[in-house]
Amino acid sequence: MRVERGELRVRGRGARDRLLRVLAVVVALVIWQAVAFFLDLRILLVSPVEVAMELLRQIVRPGFWLTVWFSLRRIFLGFFLALAAGVLLAAFSYRFKAFKVMVRPYISVVKSTPVASIIILILIFMSSGNLSVFVSFLIVLPVIYANTLEGLSHTDGKLIEMADVFHAGMLRRVRCIFLPQLRPFLISSCSASIGMAWKAGTAAEVIGIPKGSIGERLYEARIYLSSRELFAWTAVIIVLSVVVEKLVLWLIRKSYDSLTGSGDTRGQGSGVRGQETGDEGRLQCTVYSVQCTDMDEDARGRGSGDVCVADLKKSFGSNNVLNGIDMAFAGGTRTVIMGESGCGKTTLLRIIMGLEKRDSGEVSGVPGHISSVFQENRLFEEFNAVSNIAFAAEKGATAELILSHLAEVGLGGSAYQKVGEMSGGMKRRVAIVRALLAKKELLLLDEPLKGLDDQNREKVAEYIKRHSDGITTIIVTHDADDVALLDAALIRMEMD
Repeated sequence: MRVERGELRVRGRGARDRLLRVLAVVVALVIWQAVAFFLDLRILLVSPVEVAMELLRQIVRPGFWLTVWFSLRRIFLGFFLALAAGVLLAAFSYRFKAFKVMVRPYISVVKSTPVASIIILILIFMSSGNLSVFVSFLIVLPVIYANTLEGLSHTDGKLIEMADVFHAGMLRRVRCIFLPQLRPFLISSCSASIGMAWKAGTAAEVIGIPKGSIGERLYEARIYLSSRELFAWTAVIIVLSVVVEKLVLWLIRKSYDSLTGSGDTRGQGSGVRGQETGDEGRLQCTVYSVQCTDMDEDARGRGSGDVCVADLKKSFGSNNVLNGIDMAFAGGTRTVIMGESGCGKTTLLRIIMGLEKRDSGEVSGVPGHISSVFQENRLFEEFNAVSNIAFAAEKGATAELILSHLAEVGLGGSAYQKVGEMSGGMKRRVAIVRALLAKKELLLLDEPLKGLDDQNREKVAEYIKRHSDGITTIIVTHDADDVALLDAALIRMEMD
């Protein structure tokens, strides 16, 4: 019932806002009518009633719609050319810093030059027929460019890192990372620049006077001192500007809804090993210390899929996070790393993934295909679970396969739910399925079971074991129970 009341309150506020907007328009028209009545100078100010009557007379004239179409298609074309060019230039500026420096003076000049100067300069080199296309283009371009570049600069670096680890292609990055990031910036810039395009475009037509344009009608109304026609055509421009803005913003929102609602199912210490004992040949949970130095140098990297870390050092300023770490992870086995917070467990995984540079030491045996569950979920909040998993899934993974894996972790009924609407535990399971369905020769899991209740912890642990058999797997955790749950060897990191 609380939800229903909340929805009613939201709907009530929306209806009240619409009513207030209508009331504001009515009040403005009443004031306009009153001023026109008392001033009684029709050559300067006509009433809204007279403007409405003149507008009706213009609409029924044969050439009205041809005039509207003449200006509409040119200003519309200039706007969309600026939208495409602005986004493209901003993308190049984001990717190449030298390009950003080179293009900045041109954008600044276009942004600072008065509209009248731009119109006159263009008229020197070309006829007035397509003047409004170029003027609209030049006025809108800096707005789109600046907003797009601002949006790209706020892209979540953690999502970029995730895409790097999963070797995601550019098209997938654009679709899942950059376009959702740009949504509010594109909507804002388009909303602001469409009105600017109409103002600049019609101003260009008034100066250039291309035959058959709205600008020509405005010019003639000024010449013949016809205030009624002037106000009527101004009203046409305002209506067209509002309609075009609503249409463009609707198209953008529908495109984004389609983008996020569809799921693309193609993808794209110690050096002592755990002792293999027991009837089933599973690893015993044995504790080692990273300080031991009796590693077998000849054994490093010899085993199939072995990952070896030797004398690894990493500092952040004066903070020595890793100080001469030696570890070896046997190929095809699972190893859990435990230790106090701040001892460098996550930093170690980041170095293995190539996301962090080591100060010194050696990391060998790292394969070309790594999959990971990060400390944060690093999911696309606007996409559903299937789309998030498909982003990293191995080539050939079908929707049916993704759905079956989600069912294994208890998310079969939430496969097409938007991730942003999920709980923390549900998001964690989506991140785990994504990692297990990605192409991998090495699996790195940073606290994979955190945020899960006891029942789901056991279910997800079984899922991880089932789908990581034969894959070299390194797991970081703070919970000692995870060692047994995941049936793994244990390395304990100790702080100096």
